[in-house]
Amino acid sequence: MTPQETRFPFFSTLLAGIATGVAAWLGTEYWPNDLMAQKAAAVAITFIFVFAGAFLFTGRTRRSASNWALAAGIAIVIGLSAVWLITNTFKPEGGSYEGSSDLVTSWWVTIVPLLFALLPFVQCDFQKNQSFMSDILNVELYRKYWENLFILAFAGLLVGLYWLVATLCAALFDILKIVELGRFIEYEPVGWTASAIIFALGISLGCRYPNLLNMLTGLIATICRAILPPVAVFMIAFAVALSIVGLDMIWSTGRSTPMLLAMILVAVISLNGAAQCGGEGGNPYPQWLRGVIYVLLALLPVFAILAGYSLYQRIDQYGLTPDRYYPALLVVLALALTLSYCVMFIMKRASWLTTLNTVNIPVVLAAALMAMLTLTPWLNSQEVSASNQFARLEAGKSTAENVDLGLFRFQLGRSGQERLTQIKAMVEGESSLPQAQAQVLSQRLEVLKTANYYYDWKEKERLAELYSKPIGLEWLDEGVADVAAFEGAVELEMCRERLCFAFTVDLDQDGDKEVLVAEEIEYVYDLKVYDADDAGVWRKMGQLDLSRASSCCNRDIVELLKSRDFELQQPRYQSLRLGDTLFSFSPD
Repeated sequence: MTPQETRFPFFSTLLAGIATGVAAWLGTEYWPNDLMAQKAAAVAITFIFVFAGAFLFTGRTRRSASNWALAAGIAIVIGLSAVWLITNTFKPEGGSYEGSSDLVTSWWVTIVPLLFALLPFVQCDFQKNQSFMSDILNVELYRKYWENLFILAFAGLLVGLYWLVATLCAALFDILKIVELGRFIEYEPVGWTASAIIFALGISLGCRYPNLLNMLTGLIATICRAILPPVAVFMIAFAVALSIVGLDMIWSTGRSTPMLLAMILVAVISLNGAAQCGGEGGNPYPQWLRGVIYVLLALLPVFAILAGYSLYQRIDQYGLTPDRYYPALLVVLALALTLSYCVMFIMKRASWLTTLNTVNIPVVLAAALMAMLTLTPWLNSQEVSASNQFARLEAGKSTAENVDLGLFRFQLGRSGQERLTQIKAMVEGESSLPQAQAQVLSQRLEVLKTANYYYDWKEKERLAELYSKPIGLEWLDEGVADVAAFEGAVELEMCRERLCFAFTVDLDQDGDKEVLVAEEIEYVYDLKVYDADDAGVWRKMGQLDLSRASSCCNRDIVELLKSRDFELQQPRYQSLRLGDTLFSFSPD
């Protein structure tokens, strides 16, 4: 394999690496506090990374104004989305909105695939005698995606090797008590800049071996051609089994949508890879095997519809959340892609590769546009989810008892805070909410104020609900004189979700009876011990644990306690006290 017959752009690659490394270091170590400065920094870093990446990945391209214009357009879109992200993450008075970290995560999860999806179009070799869209629609997406993936993997491998060698050298010099080398390598500016330079060199080197990239891509295509028929047979068998068993099992599980989407993804990748292998008439399989593939193509939209309906059921029941918003978009894309495949293959006007490429490019561009729209103030996951949850509350689909207030505060960022303010206004002012519903919402909002994070709020909600329930306590004997005073001493989480049983016995033989409480009478593992002080105040003193030699299933324990058929036993081995230290016997 020989590299491309051009001079290696060492100095320009070095400059691109230094620029991205310094930008990354300054962004992580010296991020400004002022909002305007943050927005300016975000736009500057975005342009540096996008243009450096475009320069490095177009090493085999005759760069033209169209390449740079496309890169500039992508940089502008991402820069504007970064400005919006900062506005919705940080408050003007300082600090950040609760739940904004989820928005930052979703931004990165959207931006990285978006850049990867648009990279082949930036690499396009635009021709002077053709229109811009004509060149765009002729991009070989599947091959480009795999080539870029291999280039990124190679660059990442080089960075890993650099750090392995640098760490080993620093450790060797550390043995000689020369620690300055290790400190220099770990110095933040050096670490960021060196990693970026090595990564940039890896990209440039990877782009200079097109024959090797074509060979690797061909290997992937051959593997896809081999696994597509088994995948088709498996998915057809699944469809047949599903028609026999029924759809109830699909609806009952909460993971059917991602699993069905994963099945569609495997089939789409295998189909596109097999199409690269060509064959007679541009078809990679003999006639008798194509029928199986065509049946699979007819079933893929059905799987997408099933995934969508399964997700719709949960959205209709619980409302829209960021965790359901992105799968809903993926379902739409999967349905559009699979339906397009069906239509194009029914027409059978061209080879598989041409047919798939005709569908892939418009769908990928539509997916990129959809991803960009999710980075806007109107269609981002938090805004859409907050609007949906609030609309459900107004329409009565969510009641005051089950509306997820913690979702608004802790997971929907600025949009959730705004809807939470509207909910508070509904409770405090005149609204269509009945008075009882408004009172319940007011109580739950008070609990929400005391929570520090989402699951803390869930726990406090559970405890508040438990505390509102009466204690279920059945006495197996005459009980105590002041039952209300005793029930006030029972722990909050005891005897409210299930019936407890209590009886009295003088454990310490002081003439006053203690109370033993069993939380579950059939399976008794311990008995809680309560004792009253001289003022008559009951307190929990400890518990009697079940002996290891005893049976934990005491089905006759109620009758034994009611008949007082028990006896107190002194321990065979007494405890030993040494000063303030107490040693107690525990049987094997």
